[in-house]
Amino acid sequence: MGAVVKDSTSKLTDQDLQAIATFLKSLPAFTPNSAGSADQKMLSAGKAIYGDDCAACHQLGGEGVEGVFPSLRGDAVVQSDQPLSMLRLILNGGHAAATAQNPNDKTMPSFGWKLSDDQIAALATYVRNAWGNQAAPVTAETVRKLRSSTDSVTGSY
Repeated sequence: MGAVVKDSTSKLTDQDLQAIATFLKSLPAFTPNSAGSADQKMLSAGKAIYGDDCAACHQLGGEGVEGVFPSLRGDAVVQSDQPLSMLRLILNGGHAAATAQNPNDKTMPSFGWKLSDDQIAALATYVRNAWGNQAAPVTAETVRKLRSSTDSVTGSY
């Protein structure tokens, strides 16, 4: 995604941006998924991992730091039907490209080297259901399959 921002969308004219905004506003509103059946043990484990590994940047309440670290509250990627983008970021980290409008290139470290499939599933499930977010739980099997199909190298997001 970093390449898309750097080499494409950051160079759009105001007219192009207005056309995109008009189109996006014509789409139906985002409706979060149901929380499914995340059990309390999984949510508690995820909350502890979040506190240890994520809260320093994204804050305990998931609000992030404006212009520096993104908020996880109400985020469409976090609440997506398919959690793969979120899981890729947790596993492999990511790097946002710097642009004229956003001169600070931001990097999220990878946690795939540190966290097990069960831990990443618990973390993702917690974030997907904390602070008003509502999304189905993530299974360790989903994480395992994604981990085995991707590099553990930091990528662009």
